[in-house]
Amino acid sequence: MGSRGKLPDILKNKRILMIASGIPLKIVYISPRDVSNFFDKNALSGSDLGHFFREDVVNKLNGFFHQPTGTSLSDTTAVKFRDTLIPVKLEAEIAEIGGVLSMVIHLEVVSEKRVVESENLLGKVSAAAISFHSSADEKELYSRLIDTISSIVKDDYVFAAFTDDLDQLRIEAYNDRTKSILPLTREFLGFDPLEFALPVSGIDESILFLFKSEKLARIPSFFEITGGAIDRPTSAVIEKALEIRSIYGIGFTQDQSYYGALAILCCNGSPEVPHDIIEAIVHQASYAIHRIRINKALKIAELKYQQVLNQRINILTQPEWEPGELSFNDLFDLDEIQRIQDAFSNATGVASLITDASGKPITKPSNFCHLCEHIIRKTEKGRANCFYSDAVIGRQNTGGPIVQPCLSGALWDAGASINVGNKHIASWLIGQVLDDEADPGKLIEYAMEIGVDQKLYMDALKDVRRMSKNQFESIAESLFLIANQLSIKALHNIQQARELAERKRIETENAEIQRRLETLMGNLPGMAYRCKNDKLWTMEFVSKGSYQLTGYHPEELTGNRVIAFNDLIVKESQEDLWMKWQEILANRSIFTDEYQIKTADGRLKWVWEQGCGIYDAEGNIVALEGLIIDNTSRKEAEQRLKESELRFRMLFEDSEDANLIIEDGIFIDCNEATLRLLKTTRDQVVMRKPFQLSPPFQPDGQASAKKAVKMINAAVRNGSHRFDWLHRRPDGSDFWVEVVLTIIRIDRKNIIYTTWRDITERKQSDQELRNMNEKLARLNHEYLSLNDEIARKNEALNIAINKAEESDRLKSAFLANMSHEIRTPMNGILGFAELLLTPGLPHNDMVSFVEIINTCSAQLMALINDIIDISKIEAGQITINKGRVSLKKLMTELYSIASKIQFRKVELVAPNLSDANDIVVLGDDIRLRQVLINLINNAIKFTKKGSVEFGYISAGGVVKMFVKDTGIGIAPEYHELIFKRFRQVNATASREQGGTGLGLAISKALVEQMGGTIWVVSAPGMGSTFWVEIPFQEMESGIAESYSGSVNVEISYNWSDKVILIAEDEDANFTLLKMLLKGTGCKILRAFNGKEAVDMALDAKPGLVLMDIKMPLMNGFEATRLIKSSMPDLPVIAQTAYALSDDRPKALAAGCDHYISKPISKKALLSALSRYLKD
Repeated sequence: MGSRGKLPDILKNKRILMIASGIPLKIVYISPRDVSNFFDKNALSGSDLGHFFREDVVNKLNGFFHQPTGTSLSDTTAVKFRDTLIPVKLEAEIAEIGGVLSMVIHLEVVSEKRVVESENLLGKVSAAAISFHSSADEKELYSRLIDTISSIVKDDYVFAAFTDDLDQLRIEAYNDRTKSILPLTREFLGFDPLEFALPVSGIDESILFLFKSEKLARIPSFFEITGGAIDRPTSAVIEKALEIRSIYGIGFTQDQSYYGALAILCCNGSPEVPHDIIEAIVHQASYAIHRIRINKALKIAELKYQQVLNQRINILTQPEWEPGELSFNDLFDLDEIQRIQDAFSNATGVASLITDASGKPITKPSNFCHLCEHIIRKTEKGRANCFYSDAVIGRQNTGGPIVQPCLSGALWDAGASINVGNKHIASWLIGQVLDDEADPGKLIEYAMEIGVDQKLYMDALKDVRRMSKNQFESIAESLFLIANQLSIKALHNIQQARELAERKRIETENAEIQRRLETLMGNLPGMAYRCKNDKLWTMEFVSKGSYQLTGYHPEELTGNRVIAFNDLIVKESQEDLWMKWQEILANRSIFTDEYQIKTADGRLKWVWEQGCGIYDAEGNIVALEGLIIDNTSRKEAEQRLKESELRFRMLFEDSEDANLIIEDGIFIDCNEATLRLLKTTRDQVVMRKPFQLSPPFQPDGQASAKKAVKMINAAVRNGSHRFDWLHRRPDGSDFWVEVVLTIIRIDRKNIIYTTWRDITERKQSDQELRNMNEKLARLNHEYLSLNDEIARKNEALNIAINKAEESDRLKSAFLANMSHEIRTPMNGILGFAELLLTPGLPHNDMVSFVEIINTCSAQLMALINDIIDISKIEAGQITINKGRVSLKKLMTELYSIASKIQFRKVELVAPNLSDANDIVVLGDDIRLRQVLINLINNAIKFTKKGSVEFGYISAGGVVKMFVKDTGIGIAPEYHELIFKRFRQVNATASREQGGTGLGLAISKALVEQMGGTIWVVSAPGMGSTFWVEIPFQEMESGIAESYSGSVNVEISYNWSDKVILIAEDEDANFTLLKMLLKGTGCKILRAFNGKEAVDMALDAKPGLVLMDIKMPLMNGFEATRLIKSSMPDLPVIAQTAYALSDDRPKALAAGCDHYISKPISKKALLSALSRYLKD
């Protein structure tokens, strides 16, 4: 594994996504792919976590995988990129993905500045380790531990509880913030928390497990910490009063020994607890506590061992120790005991046997006689008598031997017990000698009693040794002394075994302590040392890390054998360090410093050192102990940071865009480009808020001050934010900028890097484009002029299109398409209009040409209506006029219209036409018809064969209308796209069928204006179904009327007795109206302006006035008001070529009775007049 290296450019500001599953966890997905190129070559998808993370992190993640779904984990660690460790922030969450339990891992690469911060924290861990291991006792260690933890989590409550056993925990140390709340806590709880001993048995097992864990664990609430001693409501009140956000706990454990726990109560607003650092510090403290307690135990053991030695004689003579389950076999060498027994029997002539306390033989019999072994013991009764006799003499007796004749009455037996302490572990039995005064008659009687042949018995008795009672008793006394010596020897052997075991245990523990110390020293970053306080810094001990740090092995530095450590320090620092450290040591303080050394291979390295003095009882320095770590990477990172800051300043100042820095909502810096853009000086920008360089309100009506806060908050939430903003210069002129806010976190504070780019010209182009849209909307009026006027307007339209193409790419494409759509019908109109002037043109051709011109005009009119509608939508001028709508009638009319626009062999299906009932709702009949006609027209255009079906479904106050076809279909990814302006799914198909790409966008806007929704269900080759759902107020329902659907019946009118006044300044329009009314027989008067219309109406008193809106001298609105003031019953019908100004409500407000828009069809005109020219 390599060390930390330079961060690859591809990893800077990079977020990495991993998904892992399985047991053990394996990576199943990595994103982005370019980052995966930097992992170890074996670290591919499907690899173990070990290819990416350290072993401790892998174990942690595998353990976390057993948590419930939705549980999250946050940590800071490092991942392996090739041969480099890259520090990352790790966030993990348990989730189900596609039904598979998985772990989603987000890695955020830590910046080099964060690396420096991590190395600073590593320095704190190293310093803490030295401080802990130099502590004289546990009390001093506790104090140093709390000081170290508090320096990291300054804003939180920290306290530690320790125990000498597992019965209870007691608070032994706490930080200043915890101390500040103790008076309040005492008053609130009614007792002193420092005197409260928490019973370990009262803590829930799951919580106790967390407190014993070597990892920092989340504690659910304050209630669990108290083990239930404080009830939940009181605990909740305490948490709220102390503003506690979260609680963490970690145990002080070492080699399965538990010494206590540390608790951190995190407050609202405090930063997140750095788990790795806290765990590392607590681990060092745990090891130090373990070492102190082992040393304390060793001292107690040594004292006890000395006491054992001093009292050994008393122990041997007056044993108080209970040997437990130890047996005679465990205490003696049986071969040796057998030799002693045999020698004793041979010397005294008695038979011997040693049994355990139950009578079971331990040794082999010595000197057993033929009579007892082969005659008496071979009979059942004789054997029973012998066993009974052995049991009697084998009893425990510390006062002397037990001597008695056997049941035969003539043979002597004796026994002496062997004891260890008060325990009887064996008996030494002797006997099988004949009493000199034995009565032969009794011997014969015993032979008869046990059933033995008398002659055989008496012959065997001759070989038994004879002995007087005194002589046998003397031998028994000697046996008793030997048995006592064996008892003493047994106790001695036990004591010796215990001493050896204790000595071996102490040696093992000392060796383990030494091993752990060496492991600790070997695992510490850099070089741990102990040296003399001389100018050469003569080393007495150096850890193995010296070689990696200096290039010299420990034995080369120890005792200055190859080189003195002082000679490694660069010369210019040697004297300064000596003077500085001597002054610090004089105050018995810890010294820290940074300096450079020269390694064995001649390289210069920066190192960081921390150490302290070791003093004797008189306060004299006997040695220095400390830690030296390689600080070169940090120094290089600092240099890179300085260079990065310099590069940032250069980019900041030299940028052509305006760059500013915002802190706490105020501009604190800006570049020269900002001053040029604002045409002002730095003091007019710095220390001002964004809205102070803006007009009071933005163009959308929002106050600049409030909107600026919204924009900044959006940037804080998302990391960055882009938007347009109107600023105001000190000279009062306004200008548009595109603003980019980027959040930079520095020292837990949000700094906002701001970029302005002047977009005033772009905004002006947008305005010009809107003006062009307005002009396009008025093409309706221009179209009604003569052919040469239409051609002129067409040229103007082309000019407008060309200008629009220059200002916006998307609308340029639209206008190009629109130009094509206009030119196509215009080509037919102009071409066939010119052909109508051909002399002698046959009547049939003339009729055909006129029909073509009408068709092209209708096509052009539909296009212009689409443009007008989309412009109205953009201007927010679409209004919904609600009235009675018969759904059955609407369907009938749609069927009639669809039958006429159908040009392929497509079957039309309208199921609702056969419904017996009709539904009448309140809605906008015109807009609803417009939407459905557009959908039906599209369905017919894109259905080459099959059917087009349309209808409605009513349920629960909602009407759902549908248009279904069997056409080409639409892929799902385009279902949203087709409702956007100027967008079409298949450009080729659209060109074949014609269209601007506005129809569905207009339909969607109209449906939403009516409070409804529109959507499509479709797939390629499967046809399409468009649904329109609109909430209607149902007015009535009942039997449907019969509708013929015929709209082509020609109605004749006879108005020969009527006078109609036409107010129209355009000759072409007047001529058209005159021709349309020619067959009615009415008398027509003409007024050329509004004033003339008023005068003629008052004089001629016509039956009806057709009033143009746009006229010279006086417009139609004013003329109508004047006419109606004198002749309120005179019908006035307004006519206009405008569509965007919403003339209909204005005309009705002026007094007009009806409204028709140009171009005017004959049918629409006559139908409107017929309503007011009744007989």
